[in-house]
Order: sequence, then structure tokens, then C-alpha cells
Amino acid sequence: MATASTPVELVAMAAYVPLMSQSQHERDEAQRREALATLDQLREGDTFASSVLARTARRAGEHFAAKDATAEDRVELWGRRIGRALSLAGLVALATYLYFTYFAK
Repeated sequence: MATASTPVELVAMAAYVPLMSQSQHERDEAQRREALATLDQLREGDTFASSVLARTARRAGEHFAAKDATAEDRVELWGRRIGRALSLAGLVALATYLYFTYFAK
């Protein structure tokens, strides 16, 4: 059995030396910092589902607020808002009618 270590074994042992020489508090603190950094990264980026839902809600809000109308013509702006609100009310009324007519029996 040879007692001489090869350079690869020395490198492998050196990788564990800092872990063993750190106190429990230092290791916990390092893990806490790493976890906080990961949480910050997750907060900055949206997940696929939340970004799609947020984008869709924002687009629907802009649509019903008539953001695409020119701001110079107030009559056109309010006409679009009223028309879009009435179309939404008609959709809800139609869906309710169809539900109670065909599915609620």
C-alpha cells in the first residue's frame, strides 16, 4: 500500500478541506446567502404561467380601456369603451342563456 498521494488525490482532498474547516455557523450563513440570492433571481424573472396570465390581463385591460383609440377624440374613446363593455355584457348573457338552456337540466 503506497502512502504517496498523487496530485489528483491532493486536489480531491483539498476540495473538502474548506468544508471541514468552516464552522457550522459559517456554512449555514453561506447557505442562507445562496438561498436569498436564488430567491431574488426568481422574483426578478417571471415563470411562464404567471407571465402569460399577467400579459393577457394587461392586454384585456388595455382593450376595454380603449388605449388604442386616439386621445384627441373623446367621443370615439367613450364610444369604444361603451361598445366593448356592451359586447362583454352580451357575451356573459349569451353564455348564461346557453348554460341554463342546454346544460342545467
